[in-house]
Amino acid sequence: MKLTFEQLEEMYESGQLDDLTVSKKGKDSFEIVEIFEKIGEKKNIVFAYVDWFGKKCYDLRTWNKDMSKPYKGIVFSSEEIEKISLLSFPGINEESDYRHLYEWGDMSAKIFENLMLLSESGEGDNVWNKEINIVDWGYGKKIDLRRWKKDYSKCSKGICLTENEFNKFLTCACNIKK
Repeated sequence: MKLTFEQLEEMYESGQLDDLTVSKKGKDSFEIVEIFEKIGEKKNIVFAYVDWFGKKCYDLRTWNKDMSKPYKGIVFSSEEIEKISLLSFPGINEESDYRHLYEWGDMSAKIFENLMLLSESGEGDNVWNKEINIVDWGYGKKIDLRRWKKDYSKCSKGICLTENEFNKFLTCACNIKK
């Protein structure tokens, strides 16, 4: 049975897959094909082209030091990278008020601005949007890349970037499409 990467992401997020690194059978489930740039200022955040479970895609995530273990992040299709490369980002407006407050248990997120809807998947009451937003998870405004349920009642794992990190990512995305 072939699965889409979105289905693999959903399985990972729901705990059906323990990790996106090595399966219990010992077979590698990922291969880093090409590293475009390390964009993290403090963490090892890397933009790369990665083969996950036999499906190649663009990948932005935090890794351990030797790039053997992936942590939180997000993947993109070629079409999504094309959209990102067209984004004009003026910067974070520190004075703006949040538009939405979403709370899940002890976590909360203030969404200030939606910069881009990258894609939509699912149907009926189970529609998820992959978005780029300006969000504050309690430690200041960052650019947040992740999948959200259409009604914002749930979110997937994703990644938050500083303004400088996001600008590096945008430059890489633009260079890929040239």
